[in-house]
Amino acid sequence: MIQEFWENIKKAAEGGNEHRQDFLIGGGVVVLVLISFGLGRLSVLQNIPPEAISIETKSETSDTSEDAPSIYQIVASQQGSKYHLLNCPGAQQIKEDNKIFFSSEVEAERAGYEPAGNCPGLDKK
Repeated sequence: MIQEFWENIKKAAEGGNEHRQDFLIGGGVVVLVLISFGLGRLSVLQNIPPEAISIETKSETSDTSEDAPSIYQIVASQQGSKYHLLNCPGAQQIKEDNKIFFSSEVEAERAGYEPAGNCPGLDKK
């Protein structure tokens, strides 16, 4: 059967009209299958929700923590494991270059941080 298949391909390539239509239909089906597969994968990738973690670090040219955008409510140190509210005393001790900001406690916890025990107003887990 495989030998017959290869002979048909050779005949179609050599210009045999008997199998040319079969060869073109088979090739068309393969192309359609590949396109369908690609579109299916693309639709799945577009339906993936954006990552819940959006970590932004402060750069040397950015403003100080008092001027941080209001969307940020939580701050942590890049080297630490605890997060703080912006007005927490522990947040004031983090060096500006090491600060990492989050918009919520959930976001900070998803990034691997835990609430600071000395920060009033945080949910201790």
